[in-house]
Amino acid sequence: MIREALSIQWSIEFRGEQRPVEWLLYKWVRCELVHNASFPLDIETDGELGEGLAVRAGGAPDYVVKHSPTWFDFLISVALRHD
Repeated sequence: MIREALSIQWSIEFRGEQRPVEWLLYKWVRCELVHNASFPLDIETDGELGEGLAVRAGGAPDYVVKHSPTWFDFLISVALRHD
């Protein structure tokens, strides 16, 4: 669903491996929220990334993946279209 909704295909380095962004969202965000009721510690929302769909792999010392808050609205809209 997410792959079809994105106009381009993104990948990002996460925990030392290059992964498609939709894999990251499903495996580490959805699964953590559903199974552990928590958000992964090494994925953060960053309001400074702007209004668009932005993702940034942070470097040393934290190695945190940061995403714009807009991703939540995007994911909700994708889920509602495919309900």
